Amino acid sequence: MYRVCFVILHYLSSETTVECIESVFNAIPQSPQIPYHIVVVDNGSPNDSYTKLQERYRLHPAVTLLQASENMGFARGNNMGYRYALEEEQADFVVIANNDTLFFQPDFLESMVRLYERTSCALMGPDIYNVGGYHQNPYREQPISHEALRRWIRNRRLWLWFLRLDRYLRLTSVFPFFRKFYMGRAAAGRPDNIWEQAREGVVLQGACILFTPGFCETFREYAFYPETFLYCEEDILALLCSRRGMKILYEPSLKVTHKESVSTGLTAASAWERDYAFTKNMLKSLKILKRLWEKGF
Repeated sequence: MYRVCFVILHYLSSETTVECIESVFNAIPQSPQIPYHIVVVDNGSPNDSYTKLQERYRLHPAVTLLQASENMGFARGNNMGYRYALEEEQADFVVIANNDTLFFQPDFLESMVRLYERTSCALMGPDIYNVGGYHQNPYREQPISHEALRRWIRNRRLWLWFLRLDRYLRLTSVFPFFRKFYMGRAAAGRPDNIWEQAREGVVLQGACILFTPGFCETFREYAFYPETFLYCEEDILALLCSRRGMKILYEPSLKVTHKESVSTGLTAASAWERDYAFTKNMLKSLKILKRLWEKGF
């Protein structure tokens, strides 16, 4: 028998998180062979959304609600739920999913277990497709190279300086091609993937990653490297597994839907503030990835 925990990181939107939780219950039956539990981590939401979740699920036997005192970011927020899943629920598999992810495949857990027993992989990634029909896995066909990493850090640093100037000089309104050029270069970093084929050694999209016993038995303290706040978690995870000879598998027979960035849209920040926060956090994470790439961990 294997025990499974779903870890769902919640922020701001209780309706979105409820939809995710209920999609699991509606699609995946509980079974004595593969029982599952859902751990929801409120990542310091500054509204009443956690209270709403408590009202709905506090007496539910298959749901545990955890609350962080502040927004810890993607990695540490998910790690809080991951540790609880291993220590309190004795989970063998941990499915970490964004709260805007929906499950609808009845044999999701059975298929996951069969694939693990056949491949002994450390991580598994399902076919993740958004409401527009775009398939988001694999996130990258192979881990980022050191040369590409240095180039991305340089470009992000230049864009951060541009945003600082833009706040006062309104450069994007005078020279709109700057933003178009930069966004075009960013989009070119991930070419169209071939989502129909299962494969190994890819970088998985972070909206839903399956951590198997091959990973959980080795890494008890964290699923994602805890120094980042946002971004590059997938690339760091791929580097971690590569350095330790741990297998990463993308498997399109496992499927989920990703609604994307619902909680982000609820924030009151201006477009400039969102751009600046994104670029600043991305640059910080890229530097952490570069340090780990060069020194090992």
